[in-house]
Amino acid sequence: MNSYYIHEENYAAEMKETVEPYLAARMRDFSYSGKDGAKIYAARYDADEPKGSIVLAHGFTESVEKYREMIYYFLNAGYSVAACDFRGHGRSAREVEHPRLTHIGKFETYVSDFSILCDKVEEQMPHPIFLFSHSMGGAVSALLMEQRPSFFRAAVLSSPMIAPARYGLPYWVANLVTGLPRCLGLGKQMPGKISDHFDDGGYAAACGTSEARYRYYSDLRRADERFHTIHPTFSWTNEALHVTKKVLKKGEPEKIAAPVLLFSADGEEVVLVKEQKDFIARVPGGELCEVKDSKHEVYMSHDDVLFPYLEKILAFYEENLAK
Repeated sequence: MNSYYIHEENYAAEMKETVEPYLAARMRDFSYSGKDGAKIYAARYDADEPKGSIVLAHGFTESVEKYREMIYYFLNAGYSVAACDFRGHGRSAREVEHPRLTHIGKFETYVSDFSILCDKVEEQMPHPIFLFSHSMGGAVSALLMEQRPSFFRAAVLSSPMIAPARYGLPYWVANLVTGLPRCLGLGKQMPGKISDHFDDGGYAAACGTSEARYRYYSDLRRADERFHTIHPTFSWTNEALHVTKKVLKKGEPEKIAAPVLLFSADGEEVVLVKEQKDFIARVPGGELCEVKDSKHEVYMSHDDVLFPYLEKILAFYEENLAK
């Protein structure tokens, strides 16, 4: 086990005293324009002696800031890191004003924005280039890899949203319930009343198993309205439903040339596991790793789950470093 791992005991203090200064000394933030001119926030973190770079793709309602601990580990392992806040999230451009609404008109826009970031990494940061992605970011990354099969040296998809959970609804019902409002011009709205105040549901509703890790990010998030995105619009949900057919389209996963390591949580409730398995079985260099005693956010797990998960990721990158 690496000596630089941050343990749950005294977690907040270690993050503040050790991780935050370390990241601040190595971080440069910037913005770039999407194809439509929208401003996308991004950050790069430079390892002291880089042997490659990792592009990071966050999940739904998240931001770069949620990955401070993971970025710290990647830097210590010798990888520079680049990440963006996807549009509609964090400090990037939004199409809706309400801070708790998360909206996208076309899921492909995420892919286009992320591809531009990857171009910048290719031009400006150390090679080879690896990927780490989670949930929604995993869906974005899967589509990008199908478009650019050889871009990444190797890729990690952690709980990727190959298909979002439908909570018992058949696909056609979920598509109707979210698609009809879009047709009626209500795509930027959501069912029900938007909460007046930010409320992430508390630790009981968290998608990770580490309360210390949850509380650190929840406090950070609560303090900045830019990180208050929580509710999906009709349009976002409908686009998420359509992702599955695009990612699993005949012949598409088979195009991916990079080795892909997909982590699937045994306590998954946010995305569908069957579709994850269908996808990775069709990737020529695909490997499935089922994580016991975990929930959707494996990277927010207890130490006894998180550290073996990290060891597997870092070993995977190392195996593919010289190929």
